[in-house]
Amino acid sequence: MAPARRSIWWSSSTRSEARKLDLRRRQESPKRTGRRHPRLTSSMLTLSLAERRDGGVTDELISDVADAPSADGSGDSMHVHRPKPLHGLREFAVEISVIVVGIIIALALEQAVEWSHWREKVEAGRREIHAEIATDAGFYSFRAATEPCVVRRLNQLAEITEARAAGGKVAPVHLAGIHLGFLISDNTWQAERADQTLTHLPRDELDGLSQFYAQADDMRVWVEKEEESWATLRILEGDPNRLGPGDIALLRNALQQSRNFAYQIALNSKEQIALARKLGVAVPAADAKAVALTCAPLERSPNSDPMGAL
Repeated sequence: MAPARRSIWWSSSTRSEARKLDLRRRQESPKRTGRRHPRLTSSMLTLSLAERRDGGVTDELISDVADAPSADGSGDSMHVHRPKPLHGLREFAVEISVIVVGIIIALALEQAVEWSHWREKVEAGRREIHAEIATDAGFYSFRAATEPCVVRRLNQLAEITEARAAGGKVAPVHLAGIHLGFLISDNTWQAERADQTLTHLPRDELDGLSQFYAQADDMRVWVEKEEESWATLRILEGDPNRLGPGDIALLRNALQQSRNFAYQIALNSKEQIALARKLGVAVPAADAKAVALTCAPLERSPNSDPMGAL
């Protein structure tokens, strides 16, 4: 029975390297110098398909190795499997297809993970933004509900101003100003914008949110200017009979500004409420206590602290 052949693969890329390795092995093992070939390990006999195809190792060298005796001296010869080249375009296309499909699957999995990550961030960001819009909508509800009360108070202050301008005696004013609400916030909106969460929102939703907060910026400016004009109106507090022509002119200008800002704020507050509901935000009702405070009648009695807070 013929001795079994051992299947090996070459790792050397050139015949010259193999011969240098053979010489080194002979020098290290003097007792085996009489043999045709030194002992060959698996790491020495691994031949890549690219190296075989490029002609780095010749058929003559492979034949020599195939006839090399085994390392244990049993005389068993070793058999070398020669690399098989691709046969035709079909096999080449199959190999390329496997690589391409693998790349596509890897990219698809990566995109799926990223999509899941941003989906969670978008949901969390949407909840936070809606909570902020609901808080701001409370201010808009308040201003829409108190619009008649603000107009009535401005008319009362205008009557006192004109009565004093005509030289008549007027009763004292305890408190001219009224409660106008609280500040509008956009901190969450700015934070989500900086975190690039907004870029992953649907286009229609992003347009609606952008419109809401753009209008909120204008409202914030109007509220600040309105407060300045109401601060001027507070010079009526106490005894208005002390006011001169210069004060009357200042009051008239402040009254006109307050009327303009009150109209703009009330009108846009109603639009903001409608937009918030369109975005799916539950708009709270106006705070009843705050409305009652703003709509309270004007007190005509001396104010011992005319510069005090409302």
